[in-house]
Amino acid sequence: MHSPHDALFRHAFGQVAHAVPLLRAILPATLAGEFDWRTLEPVPGTMVDERLKRRQGDLIFRVRRHDGGQVLVYVLIEHKRRAERWALLQMLQYVVSLWRLHTRRDGGPLPKVLPILLVQSVEAGRQAATLAELFAGAGASTAGEVMLDAVQPQFAPIVVSLDQLSQQARRGLLLSLFGRLVVDALVSLPAMRADLLAALLRDWAPAFLRLAGRRAGGPMLDALWSYLLQVADVPVTELIVILERTMDPVLTRKFKSPAQQLLEMGREEGREAGRDQGVVEGRRALLSRLLQARFGDLPARVHAALAAADAAQLDELAVRQLDATALDQLFPA
Repeated sequence: MHSPHDALFRHAFGQVAHAVPLLRAILPATLAGEFDWRTLEPVPGTMVDERLKRRQGDLIFRVRRHDGGQVLVYVLIEHKRRAERWALLQMLQYVVSLWRLHTRRDGGPLPKVLPILLVQSVEAGRQAATLAELFAGAGASTAGEVMLDAVQPQFAPIVVSLDQLSQQARRGLLLSLFGRLVVDALVSLPAMRADLLAALLRDWAPAFLRLAGRRAGGPMLDALWSYLLQVADVPVTELIVILERTMDPVLTRKFKSPAQQLLEMGREEGREAGRDQGVVEGRRALLSRLLQARFGDLPARVHAALAAADAAQLDELAVRQLDATALDQLFPA
């Protein structure tokens, strides 16, 4: 199963248009200058065996060097939610699998691989950067130990910890607009409190509007909203109020309202839960909060109408309020 973190990462950076700026931003300049990034392309599924296909957090591309040679360099991006002890060993297994596949299908000299470990958060501890760090008895003190260390496999991928970069540093990365929002979302949104979430969404508003004006902006915004719904540590009712207060009307008109998505999700949960009266009361409370967020304090007649409404009527009101500009349109005096 894809985690929501991996799903967002793969959706964004599995596309060459966003992968190229990411690679150029995180690689040392000398190394990034080796490649003709116009030739970057995802490795076709037929080039990857079934064992590799089962790996969920990886992206693999191939790119040509500037010297024009036919040798391909594979670019392997491994995405992890947090620091993992054996991440480098897993990556090494993947690299070896690529080489073994090459020997079976081509037989020529082995292609070079550029392994990149991109860690979303190292909150649980520092991520090992070299294979040598995983061996017992690190730090040889005798001549024999030095010789033993010398014959061990050497593997030191490029390791980037996103949460070790300040927000200013992340904004300084020359990423695509969508790529920058995805990096910010991966670092900031998981378990974010309501007050911080509201401030972040207001900060993102100009970027959302720019995405909304693009032909391919819809799926990008949908991916970000989907991630938000899955990882933010905010009750659904509170999240709806935040979105209603921070969403620009242009976005609401152009794309399906996030509040509408949440309401549909709530209705589906209600159907699965059966005819529990508690579910109806929850919808009634949710709708009351939405109306208060949009129109201010509710008069007694509105409270009375909400109290008398059944589940179907509450659902209808929840949808109609998205386009209403005044309470009287929903509850005629």
